[in-house]
Amino acid sequence: MTKQEFHNSGVNVDRPYHSTVKGEYKLKDGSIIPVGTKVIVWFDTTNCRSMFVESFYDDRVYKLSISNGYKHLSGFTKPPGMKAMENWSDSGIAKSVLGKKVENDGVDEYNSPSWMMVLGII
Repeated sequence: MTKQEFHNSGVNVDRPYHSTVKGEYKLKDGSIIPVGTKVIVWFDTTNCRSMFVESFYDDRVYKLSISNGYKHLSGFTKPPGMKAMENWSDSGIAKSVLGKKVENDGVDEYNSPSWMMVLGII
C-alpha cells in the first residue's frame, strides 16, 4: 500500500521503531528493499505476528511477517530456542522481538510483542 493509504488506514502509529535494512529484503511481490535503506517499523497491534515497514526507498508500506525480521532489519533478535522459552514461561519474563524484557504476553515500548506471542506459545 502507499504511505498515504497506510497513514489513513487507522493503524496505531504512535510508537515507530527506526531500523536499517541489513540484508537485501526480497518481497513476495518481487520488490526489493536494498541494504542500507532506512525504514520505520510499526508493530501490528491487532496481529502479533505481523509488522508494517515503511521504506524511504520507495513510496510503499509493506505488511510483513515478524519472524524473519531479524534476517533483514537492524535491532531485531533471532527467535529463541525452546529452552529459553521454557525459562521465560517459568519466570514470567520474556524478551520482545527487539530484545527488551517484557511479560510473556506483553509488548515493549514500540509495541514489539514477546517472542512467545509471535511464535504462538501464548
